[in-house]
Amino acid sequence: MDAVKAAQWEKDFAGKIIGNWCVGALIDNGKSAAVFEAFADDGQKVALKIFDDELIQRYGDRVQLARIERELQLVGVHHPNMVAVIGGGFDHESCNHYLVMEYLSGENLKRVLDKVPLDKVPTLISQLASAAQFLESRNLVHRDIKPENIVLLDDYSRLVLLDFGVIKVVGEAGLTDGDGIQQFVGTLQYSSPEFLLRNESHDIAGWRALTFYQIGGVMHDLIMRRRLFEESTIPYARLVNAVQNEVPVIEGPETLHRLIHVARCCLLKKPELRLGCLTWEDFSLEKLFPAEGVSAKQKVLDRLSFKRAQGLERREQRAETEADKNFFFGEAKDFISVGIRNIRADVLPPVSFLGNKKCSRCIVVKFAASSDFGLDDGLVFVVHILIRDAVERALTLSFEGFRDAIPGGIDCSGFEDFYDGVFDAGGVMSALEDALFKCVDKFQE
Repeated sequence: MDAVKAAQWEKDFAGKIIGNWCVGALIDNGKSAAVFEAFADDGQKVALKIFDDELIQRYGDRVQLARIERELQLVGVHHPNMVAVIGGGFDHESCNHYLVMEYLSGENLKRVLDKVPLDKVPTLISQLASAAQFLESRNLVHRDIKPENIVLLDDYSRLVLLDFGVIKVVGEAGLTDGDGIQQFVGTLQYSSPEFLLRNESHDIAGWRALTFYQIGGVMHDLIMRRRLFEESTIPYARLVNAVQNEVPVIEGPETLHRLIHVARCCLLKKPELRLGCLTWEDFSLEKLFPAEGVSAKQKVLDRLSFKRAQGLERREQRAETEADKNFFFGEAKDFISVGIRNIRADVLPPVSFLGNKKCSRCIVVKFAASSDFGLDDGLVFVVHILIRDAVERALTLSFEGFRDAIPGGIDCSGFEDFYDGVFDAGGVMSALEDALFKCVDKFQE
């Protein structure tokens, strides 16, 4: 839900009764809902979350009700670092799904990253981990831990985890998983690589690895005072590449050595390495910020264990065979070929695919000559596919256009790159369409 719709809802719902609560001012909005102040007849103030009706249309009424039912399992469940869930359901008068939570007067962490004193970070992280471990003890996993879902209170000394909208019971199927397809849920920027690709292990250990990664993302933001991968959020494909391949830089004062070490281990790309380096005990305040300081021996051992874990990741990433490259090339070639056929037929002439003996890594496409489309001599559009890393699914795509026919052999060195990064269907399709229309524009008469 965008800010415009949330503002309109604030006007539409003002003074109306949802459930037994009178709707007041807008507190905040996210991608799935708007949160308002609300009041009971006796004056009790709560936070009322009203879900976006467009979300209901997309996933269905059954799915949203099931998600609310999962959140309602937390009614009466108390932890000092989790927002209390009071109730919720479907309001028949307004035809809206809603959830009622305790009202918190603190500040959203996303908005105050640069204000939180570094000496308070260990305490806040130990509280966040305590809440996440508490959920795990109840066979639940949050799956969307990030600064936006955290409120800070009492002069940045107390942390409260919010938004259990994608909470999951360990071992149960996802609510939006169907026909063998696991849809991505949560927030890409704070997703671990295995969760991004939905290759996570579905046992307690697998979900704990995701939780450690997301806690590590929050630790990064608090230490570095900026958001994880913030320089890579646009375009989407660049963020996908960053999550899978980039190692975030985490640096700070020597007094925060243990905090920084734990954060770095949390953000290791491989879940098994995260679990090999960390346990829940490492998130205790005594471990994150020892009262007596960190010994020189401990610092050396920490650096050594992290470097060994990094080395294992790098060796695993280099384990690539020619068969891997050929398979990934075939997959990319098929996707691009289908994509070209699906690009708007109303503005392009008929297309045919030519043999590619002149370059085994190229796709050669011929658009028929047509004065109606401004291509009197036709157009030959060539896409070159360079596999950078088949295991990590990284590639570079480049293109060139020729009038009617290709003169001699194909020299790909002069082609123009239009996509470089980890393969993402949406990103590749968008870039391919832009490249093709750029080529048509060049040759159109």
